[in-house]
Amino acid sequence: MFWMKQVPPFIENLLMFTFFLCVHLRGGAVKFLGTKRHHDKWLLDTENYVIKGCFAMTELGHGSNVRGIETVATYDSKTGEFVINTPCESAQKYWIGGAANHATHTIVFAQLHINGRNEGVHAFIAQIRDQDENVLPNIHIADCGHKIGLNGVDNGRIWFNNIRVPRENLLNLVADVLPDGKYVSMIDNPDQRFAAFLSPLTLGRVNIAVNAVYISKVCSVAFPFQ
Repeated sequence: MFWMKQVPPFIENLLMFTFFLCVHLRGGAVKFLGTKRHHDKWLLDTENYVIKGCFAMTELGHGSNVRGIETVATYDSKTGEFVINTPCESAQKYWIGGAANHATHTIVFAQLHINGRNEGVHAFIAQIRDQDENVLPNIHIADCGHKIGLNGVDNGRIWFNNIRVPRENLLNLVADVLPDGKYVSMIDNPDQRFAAFLSPLTLGRVNIAVNAVYISKVCSVAFPFQ
């Protein structure tokens, strides 16, 4: 897949951003925060673009302050599901690349609540559209509108109205919830656990710099013909 990261900027820079958002940011979260059950079920379809994904971390009221996320995922031990909800306007997922028009699935970052206890921010896989790109019930999506640049990327806003996702959709490399609602983690320190959940963002920061290198390559090809 390495060559796929190098070719898109020479064709259209926005193609690289779309590819990055779907495959590397969402797919990276599945790969680095998930376990074998997630890899087997989700990774191949993500890489082949059968699943068009987005990465729903940023919220209107908190920007990149991940600890301040207000979206809530409450575990229901009776059904073995997480109930994901947007409790207020500031909790809407905002500026989510790929969400406005195309994404069928998303990685939702939310505060995990179990039996009234907040276990902190965790990541969940949630479907937001069917394969015909119709928005699913109890989900509202809106476009962020015209931007100064990168208008080929459909940045959107997402609200969840108590949608349900299976327990298995929790990305559980760092921590897991057993069927009876018991919370288990290989990292006891909450701060270290929180840092581990942010690992997919590392790739994003690197790609900002890499994108500048690719653009310079495009310029080096184009300038001699002026």
